Amino acid sequence: MRILNDINNVVNIMKLKKKLLFIILFLVCFNVKALDISSKNAILINLNTDTIVYEKNKDERVSIASLQKILTSIVSIENIDNLDEKITIDRSKISSIESDVSVIGLKDEEVVTYYDLLQATMLKSAGDAAKYLALSVSDNEEEFAKLVNNKVKEIGLSNTVYKDPIGLEKEGQYSTAYDISKVLEYSLKNKKFKEIFLTSNYKFSDGEFEFSGPNVISSKLDASYIKGGKTGYTSKAGLCLASYIKNGNEEFILVTLNADKDNKNQAFLDQKLIMDYYLDNYKLKKIIRKNDVLTTVKTSFGEEIQLLADEDYYAYVNKDSKIDYKYEGKTKVNLKNKNGDKLGEYHIYVDNNEIYSKELYLNKKISFYIPPKIRIALIILLGVLLILVIFKRRKK
Repeated sequence: MRILNDINNVVNIMKLKKKLLFIILFLVCFNVKALDISSKNAILINLNTDTIVYEKNKDERVSIASLQKILTSIVSIENIDNLDEKITIDRSKISSIESDVSVIGLKDEEVVTYYDLLQATMLKSAGDAAKYLALSVSDNEEEFAKLVNNKVKEIGLSNTVYKDPIGLEKEGQYSTAYDISKVLEYSLKNKKFKEIFLTSNYKFSDGEFEFSGPNVISSKLDASYIKGGKTGYTSKAGLCLASYIKNGNEEFILVTLNADKDNKNQAFLDQKLIMDYYLDNYKLKKIIRKNDVLTTVKTSFGEEIQLLADEDYYAYVNKDSKIDYKYEGKTKVNLKNKNGDKLGEYHIYVDNNEIYSKELYLNKKISFYIPPKIRIALIILLGVLLILVIFKRRKK
C-alpha cells in the first residue's frame, strides 16, 4: 500500500504560553498496480479534505493538449468585464489558425457573445473560439501567454509553461497532472467558469451552433458522477480529461493524461475505473473525534492529566482495514517538567502503515498536589488527633 504525505496546518492544543503542535497526515492511497488504466499520468483529489487519494506520475511534465483551454478560459473570464456583451466576429483575427485544429466554424461578421465563445471553448474544444477569446483580451497571443503564466504563478504552480491558447504542440510548453488539478480547482471557484464547466448542452445566442458537453458522454458510460469535464487530444499528448466529480456530499477533481487513442472514450473509461474502484473499496472515516483522550500521564503526586484531541481527524481507508492507535512517550511527569514540554508522539496505523503522527505536549503547570483520598485521610487523622487533645484536656 502506497503512502502519501499530506501535511496539514499547525494546530494548537495548549492554553498558556508555548502553543505548538504539528500534524502530519499520511494518506493511504489505493495501489496503482491494482488499476489497469491506460493513462500514463493521473491524480484524484478529494476537495472536501484537500487530500490526494490516488496518483500516477502526477508530477511528470507532459503535453496536455486542449486542457490548456482551461487556463485560456479562466484568464479570459477574469479579464472580460461583461461576458454577455455582443461582439461581431472579425475572421481576420483567426485567419492564421492551423488547418488541423478542431474549430466550431465562426463566421465573419457573425454576432455572438463572449459567453458563447467560452462555451464553445470548453464544451466543444473549439480552437477558433479559444483564440478569439485570447485576442479579445490581449493584442497578440504572446501577450496573452504572459497573462496566463502570471496566473500560473499566482496559483502557486512551478511545472506549467503556457504558450498557446489552443493547446497545440509547442516546444517548451508543458504541464503536469497535479498542476492541471490545481488549475481546475482554482477555476471552479469562479461562478461563471463552474457554470460553463457543468453545462450539458448549449446553443449559441444567435442559434447558429448547438453542442453538448463531456458530461453527456460520461452519463452514457454509467459515470454520471462526472458532472463536468474538459477533454483534450493530440498524437503526442494522447487522450486527456480533467473532471469535476460529485458523489453524494463528496467532491473530487480527477485528471488523467495520455490515454491510449485506440478507443475515443478511453480517458472516460480510465476515470470510471478509478472512481468505481475507489467508491467500492474506500470510505472517509472519522479516525479521531475532537476531545477524545489520546493518552493520560500521571504526576509524581498521583494526579492524572489527560491529553485531548483538539479537532476531528478523517482519513480515507479501505473498508476492511484494521486501525491501531499507539502513544510513545512519557507516562509520568514531575515538578521538573514545564508547561509546553514535549511528552511524546501519538500514532495511528492502518493495516500496519502509519497514516497519522502528532507530537503531544504538556498542557498544564505541575504543582504540589495531594490526591483526594490522602486529603480525606489527613483530615480524618487531624480530626482524631484534635479529639484526643480535647479529651486529654478535659481529663486534666
